[in-house]
Amino acid sequence: MPDLTLEETQWQAAYDKLLAHGFKLRNRYKPINNDTENALLPGNIIDAIVVPPELTLPPKVVLQFVNDKELEIIEHLRSTDTVEYVVPVLKSIPFDDDRTLLVMPFVARLADGLKFDTSLELIRVLLRLAEGLSAMHSHNVAHGAVYLASFVEDRTTLVPGGFDFVSSQWTPDLKTKIELARGGRSKVKPKCYFADFRHAQQTSDPRSFSADTESFKNILIAGLHEKYKNLPRGLVQLIKGPQTTAQSIVAALTTLLDGDDVQLKRRKPWLASLYPKWIAAIQ
Repeated sequence: MPDLTLEETQWQAAYDKLLAHGFKLRNRYKPINNDTENALLPGNIIDAIVVPPELTLPPKVVLQFVNDKELEIIEHLRSTDTVEYVVPVLKSIPFDDDRTLLVMPFVARLADGLKFDTSLELIRVLLRLAEGLSAMHSHNVAHGAVYLASFVEDRTTLVPGGFDFVSSQWTPDLKTKIELARGGRSKVKPKCYFADFRHAQQTSDPRSFSADTESFKNILIAGLHEKYKNLPRGLVQLIKGPQTTAQSIVAALTTLLDGDDVQLKRRKPWLASLYPKWIAAIQ
């Protein structure tokens, strides 16, 4: 197995203390590395099982460390109508001098295993994220990092057979790969949430909100255009469109929901890596 990443080392350092709080990480993160499977969510969020089981928590959860500034912003947003767009927090535990442990339900980053089957599946997700960004701006918070890895999705109804702690890729029989059910998003319309507030700030500066809006178009949508051959033309046009606020993106995406629902065609990974951003911008 590969060595621990820099972000993973924080979980290894916290392994024993997390266990004392009732959260068991994978064996990979034991102080003596057992060289086992990767976490389902390696990085600033990670999966864990609850030991012993608690009636107030599901058996498997996702953990995240936040600093005082992040916690203040999350609590501020959760006290407003933006709460619907901020990842649910099942429990908040003061962990050390400058970090709080957030306990969340089973979610996964949108960037992990991202596969949209139809155009309307993708547009619905983008619309929800734009609505969340607009609500955030209305409460004077700029996100500062509008890209796929900042958002998580409720996968409890999307992954056949549920969430398996033992392996991030295979079910317990080691024969069936864990994949999102085809067409699952169209059926259950899972919620997406903002989950990474490391770069967020409370501000009333319109330039910060404009920067979020430009990132939504030039990083988020343009990045998706590199993955799929046939995004709706109206969505591609948003990349260089006149929209300067999150609310104007909401309006544009709402209009696109009235379009045809077409099967998306993914670019081959090696072709997508060669696909230049400037081509995406002018199409």
